[in-house]
Amino acid sequence: MIVVEEISEVRWGEYPFGFLPNPLSADRSNIVIAVVNLDPNGVHGSEVILPLREWGIDPGQEFWLEEAFTGHVLSWRGERQHLVLDPQINPALLYRVLPSQ
Repeated sequence: MIVVEEISEVRWGEYPFGFLPNPLSADRSNIVIAVVNLDPNGVHGSEVILPLREWGIDPGQEFWLEEAFTGHVLSWRGERQHLVLDPQINPALLYRVLPSQ
């Protein structure tokens, strides 16, 4: 069971395939990145810009994410990431930024 205790901030970015919300917990320890392709017939890609400094992450530092649907862990570096969403394969991505170790 997943329980959301508090979402202190939700931002919406406009991208060709939908929206990029990034709800934060009050202490910014739980950062979620959700990207959704709203077109059921078309593959769409776009660059997303993440507010890493606001999240306490140096843009030059590598950071780790866990994809919620698959459990796949990956690393990113930098504020700009290019994502492609295919409605037949991955119509949505839901990432949780993992705490730095």
